[in-house]
Order: sequence, then structure tokens, then C-alpha cells
Amino acid sequence: VLLFFVAKNQIWKSDGTLAGTVAFLGGVGKGVASVGNKLVLSLDDGISGGELWVSDGSVQGTTILKDIVAGAGGSNPDNLTQIGNQVYFVANDNEIWMTDGSVNGTIKIGQAGSPEIASPDLFTLVGNRLFLAATDVYQGRELWGGTISTKTSAVHRWLRYE
Repeated sequence: VLLFFVAKNQIWKSDGTLAGTVAFLGGVGKGVASVGNKLVLSLDDGISGGELWVSDGSVQGTTILKDIVAGAGGSNPDNLTQIGNQVYFVANDNEIWMTDGSVNGTIKIGQAGSPEIASPDLFTLVGNRLFLAATDVYQGRELWGGTISTKTSAVHRWLRYE
């Protein structure tokens, strides 16, 4: 059994011993979550910018999953949160995405409210409603929620809960 985690802006793996704790990949690591038998990583390799990667736990089995923003700028995935057999995350500061670890299963499900809303995190799924915390320039930190469509997997309307 191996543990994967982020420390000092790098992704590490450990077998629970000091000798077995090593940096997993080069580049800047921001997050790691598991889905099924795959790892989903937020990693900046210095070429593609910060993007979403998938891994079987080996260096050779680690590839870019989705180049959300082509080029060196990157989408900078953050707040990777595994819920059931999906990983929810934020890209481009306020876009909400989910992935099952496959290319076709990696989709944008919405944008948190409006461009004035930033830093969504603390994802929680209740039925088909996704709840999260986000910062609104007018109200500060608030609870937001939206229903995920069973047909399109998109959230068509975000609501702020007061």
C-alpha cells in the first residue's frame, strides 16, 4: 500500500517508512486524489502549465489527462476532492469540473455563479446537488449549491444560500 500526498509543492509517495518516502514526480504538484484504481493529479510539468494528470502510481503510467488550457499557461486545477467515483476540482479560478479519471469523463460542469465568485472549495455532493463554499466580492465567503443535470452533467444555475 502506497500513500500519495503533496508537500513542499511536490507530489510524494510513501510506503510508510522514511526510506520509502520519495518525491514521485518532478514539477510543481498542487493536489492528488484517487478515483477507482487511478490517481488524479494537479501538476505543472514546466511545459503544459498546471494541468490535470492521471497515474497508475508509476512514473511511466503518468500522463496528462486533460489539457484544459493549451500552452504553458495551464488551468491550474485545485481543490481536488474525491466523492464517490468522481473527483471534483476547480480550474481557471472558478470553473467547476469533475472527472472519473478518463478523458471523456473529464467535463466542466459549471462556473461558480459569476466572474465575481472565486476560490470554490469544500465540495459536498447530496443526491445530485453539489454544494461548495466560494467567495463573492459583495458577500464574502458563502455556501453555494447547484443541481447536476443527469442528462448533461452540467450545473445550469448556482444558488447562494444565506
